[in-house]
Amino acid sequence: MTRSADRLSARGSCAASEGPLEETCDSALITLLPGHRTDDAALLLARTHALGADQVAAWELSTDPATVAHAREFVCGVLTAWHLEDLSFVIELIASELVTNAIRYARPPPNYG
Repeated sequence: MTRSADRLSARGSCAASEGPLEETCDSALITLLPGHRTDDAALLLARTHALGADQVAAWELSTDPATVAHAREFVCGVLTAWHLEDLSFVIELIASELVTNAIRYARPPPNYG
């Protein structure tokens, strides 16, 4: 678990919050970025319903930029299997953005060994 996730867990689950997402976001930012902030920060929260194990898909992707196209293909395939083709355009776009940002900005976890 990352240090940020540790801080959120210690404070209580933001995901379980039933209040307005804006308040949940404010609380999470205070937890993640305590003190005076001199730079901008962004946090994306979404409230979803619980899904069964048969409605969750996960893939390990490489850091090759060509992986973005493969992620879009995977998403379309899963949505078709789940009879949710009408969501393909939007979900493909979200997947593209998330995978692109992960490839571009993510850093491997530090080696503490």
